[in-house]
Amino acid sequence: MKKKLIENIKKLIAEIGSTSTGEMQSNYSQMYKSIGKDHFMLVEGYNAENISVVEYVHEIVTHEFYAPYEDLKAWQLKEVLSELREYAGEMNLLED
Repeated sequence: MKKKLIENIKKLIAEIGSTSTGEMQSNYSQMYKSIGKDHFMLVEGYNAENISVVEYVHEIVTHEFYAPYEDLKAWQLKEVLSELREYAGEMNLLED
């Protein structure tokens, strides 16, 4: 199931190009990892090969790195795909 979701995400990214949660005006970013109080990692970007993860400590960016889509849970991938589809629709790039 995750493999098919990732394929669909990558196919859609190939059409719309790399994007970010900021560009899409997302309500929130997917949690990559919670390390402790005020220390967490959020998925902030999507490209054809992987996700962009930003680490925050007390709301300050301390590190950025790329990770594979496979690191996300299936429910997160579903939300990402849904959001990308909505964004593509707003850009009038999706077929009816």
